[in-house]
Amino acid sequence: MKKLVAIFILVIFSILIFNGIKQKADSNHLTELMLNNIECLATPENPNIFCFGCGSVDCPKDERLVLYYSR
Repeated sequence: MKKLVAIFILVIFSILIFNGIKQKADSNHLTELMLNNIECLATPENPNIFCFGCGSVDCPKDERLVLYYSR
């Protein structure tokens, strides 16, 4: 009987730990709306941006790939 109670407590404890770890992992994901809000807040309001060359950097003005850009 003591073995059965010990196993039952161990199973319940394991389930609670697994559930807590799963909830913590699920809460770290950013939603698409959050990512759009972060991008909107990070975008400068200054429209005087000049993009140069052809490379791998996104031009904030028209979203094409450029070598570099300046303000």
